[in-house]
This record gives sequence, structure tokens and C-alpha cells, in this order.
Amino acid sequence: EKIVETALQMFNTRGCRGVTMDDIAQAMHMSKRTLYETFANKEELLAECLMRVHDQINDLHRKAHSKVDEPLLVAMYMLRVGADTNHRYHRLIEEAERYYPDIHDRFFRLHTETLHTMMEHGMEYVRSHGYLRPDADIEVAVDSLCNLIQPPLGGRRPEGPRAPPQRGVLHLPARPHDHGDHRALRAFGAPLQEGDAGA
Repeated sequence: EKIVETALQMFNTRGCRGVTMDDIAQAMHMSKRTLYETFANKEELLAECLMRVHDQINDLHRKAHSKVDEPLLVAMYMLRVGADTNHRYHRLIEEAERYYPDIHDRFFRLHTETLHTMMEHGMEYVRSHGYLRPDADIEVAVDSLCNLIQPPLGGRRPEGPRAPPQRGVLHLPARPHDHGDHRALRAFGAPLQEGDAGA
């Protein structure tokens, strides 16, 4: 686990191509042999780093659900999480997309599945409260909404099932409470902008 944390920081700071397995072994104060006994190559380690990012997002999702019982609010919060993740790990994600497309596409596809699941829960909540017709097709509604959302974790969409349609843009408000009750967002750790602390 410490290897992944160290590699994730190095990949994100120096870029995927700018970091070698030798560099990581030196940073960990271990031999190359020990490192290669854990990860066969840099690609395997990079894939594990991207999975760590995905796990962090899932952890925030679980935390959100444990604090707020409104799926739509949780879904909107997770869109903010995606934007913040893109900002925090922009170099890692951009270089993975450019130089290791197969690894990036596996990660992006997994993220897309997670996004769809969250949005499905949110749309079910909307329908149950009368904002959608009872016979509304949730799958179509989710696909239409995701078509408007700029992918937060990389721009090139993989081919295959669940790959959303053409890229669109959804301009998210800069302040969490523009989505609703910012106190609820704060309760499960939503990042606040300057000036929100006393709101």
C-alpha cells in the first residue's frame, strides 16, 4: 500500500513517463528486486494507482450515502468530487490517457459505470418524488443527463457498452450550496470554496 501511495504522488507530480521503477524503488528505500516482486512492471503499478483514485471516489460516495438520505443530492455532490479529483490528479490522468490508453480506458470505463449507478439512484429519487412521470425510462434519462456531463476523469471516451455519447459540458456552480443545502454537503466532506466557511 505504501508503494502505491508513493508511486501515485510521484506519477502525479512528475508525470507517468517521468518516473521509472528505479525512481520509485529509491524513494521507497528498497531494492528494485523487491519492487518487481510486488509489481511486474510500471504499467501494473500505474493501473493500481488509478484504481486507488477510483477507490477514493467510492469511499466518498459511501460516506455521502451514510450522511445524507437524498440520492440526487449525493449524485450532484459526486459530480463535484469528480471535478475536484480531476484537478488534484490532472497530470496523472492526462498522461495515463496519452501514453497508456489501455490502462486509462479500463479506469475510465469503471468510473463511467460508477457514475451511471449513482445517477440512476438519483433519477429514481426524482421520479419517486413526482418530478418525472411514473412511466419515465430511467435508463434513457440517465444517458441523456450523462451526455451533458463533461467527463471529470479524462476526455477520450472508450468504445463499447456504457460509453456515453458525444462529449458535452455541464458548468457546475463554484459553490456547493448552489446545489441546495450546503450544510448537508459539508457534513460528508464536500470541498468548500473560500467564503463558504461561515455560510
